[in-house]
Amino acid sequence: MATKIGKTANGDALHYSVGVIIKQYGKFLLIDRTTEPFGFAVLAGHVNENETPEVALVRIVDEESGLKIVSHHQEYEGEVQGNWCNRGIGVHYWYVYECEVSGDPILVVTKAKSIGWYTPEEVRKLKLDPAVHYWFKKIKLI
Repeated sequence: MATKIGKTANGDALHYSVGVIIKQYGKFLLIDRTTEPFGFAVLAGHVNENETPEVALVRIVDEESGLKIVSHHQEYEGEVQGNWCNRGIGVHYWYVYECEVSGDPILVVTKAKSIGWYTPEEVRKLKLDPAVHYWFKKIKLI
């Protein structure tokens, strides 16, 4: 399905994206991405045409981890400049959610080299995807 595309106030193209913060027992679920932008990241992806952010949230969590969402709330919404994706777009409008999930995460090798739980101290030492670093700082998770 095609990615939902919008425009910035300047008329530049932007993508709508969803980021998913999953924290259990004091640890964050992160993947080590196999595609650009490289680095450790929360589960994330583009919103497809004719898809709401909430529908994208459920799809992305399932596709990238096999987990099921039990509950969620929005932590952040806004445009992030200089946030390049592998499709050549440098501006993204992000919907970032914190979720409670059920199940055990599975590694999806087309998405990540690894998937695992990391303490805030461990997260601070990792090379994070630039967008994830931005949100974690903005919402004071690290």
